[in-house]
Amino acid sequence: MPLAPEVAGEVLAVLNGNQYVFWSGKGLETSAVTNWQHDLRSLFRTAFGRDTTFTPHCLRDTAAVSWLSAGVPLEEVSKLLGHSSIKTTEKSYAPWVLERQEKLDSLVIKTWAKGAAQ
Repeated sequence: MPLAPEVAGEVLAVLNGNQYVFWSGKGLETSAVTNWQHDLRSLFRTAFGRDTTFTPHCLRDTAAVSWLSAGVPLEEVSKLLGHSSIKTTEKSYAPWVLERQEKLDSLVIKTWAKGAAQ
């Protein structure tokens, strides 16, 4: 996943000789994921309140919607999200496909012209 140069610089600055950024490389990968999910939930509760429903998955949703709203094709967003099928991506994110929304908008606008001519 590409990172903005200023973000990449900050990430690389904390490596301290370790090849991993968010994991020591010791222990199970699943443990590292669980620990990060716990830490992020704690952060979100501190930032948004104890009853927040904001989760780490919300960051993934935000990224997907941002990419689609900027015109990144659904097929490419599907790959970025690691979905094995584009149908999975389409099921969750179809409303934000810019090209599809623009096409639907133009179809609706065409009906206005036809209605005015009658």
